[in-house]
Amino acid sequence: ESLLAQNYPSDILAIIVVDDRSDDKTGEIVESFCKEHSQIQLIEQRSCEPNLSPKKQALELGIGKSDGEIIVVTDADCVHDVDWIASLTRYLEPDVGMVVGQARFIVSDADPIWQYMQALDFQAQSVLSAGLISAGIPFTCSGASLAYRRKLYDDVKGWEGLKHLISGDDELLMAKAHEQEWKIVAAKTESVVVNTIPVKSFRELWHQRIRWGSKGLH
Repeated sequence: ESLLAQNYPSDILAIIVVDDRSDDKTGEIVESFCKEHSQIQLIEQRSCEPNLSPKKQALELGIGKSDGEIIVVTDADCVHDVDWIASLTRYLEPDVGMVVGQARFIVSDADPIWQYMQALDFQAQSVLSAGLISAGIPFTCSGASLAYRRKLYDDVKGWEGLKHLISGDDELLMAKAHEQEWKIVAAKTESVVVNTIPVKSFRELWHQRIRWGSKGLH
């Protein structure tokens, strides 16, 4: 619903949802939206090649079905400001290949203190990311709020050579773009920040951080 509410021309906006083997009603829900909104397309990833990242395969599938000059990516658990897409793409000056937004964990008074700490840590990572990008040292970014040119994606050959890494669909693509001297900028407006939810258990947190850290050496 937050994507459909975007202040962006609907005739040039395609919303592609890749359902990566979900075991809930994702496909059914998206299909109900497709019936009412022609710009939404559902793609179902029924299986994955073994020993390759499912997330990267899902992204490749979605990008392969798209035909726009600009690719904007986000995650399924995000809610977006109405100016999210317009704000991200506004930074795409002719010499810019990638625009990095931010994500923010939303916590409530009922959440335990450790989730507030998690939200603070996540916010600190976002601020550091923006600072490093602005200093010409792009090191990290969030795939929850990211835009790049199709030409950049094609030039760096997507995730070729990196598909065996379970994580890093965002940072590793940015690293490849930086190596090929594409200009990368950090968006600094509030509307490029997407809201998401923190994990709800220490077990989930542990697995999340292991996943995030797994591509560090690359």
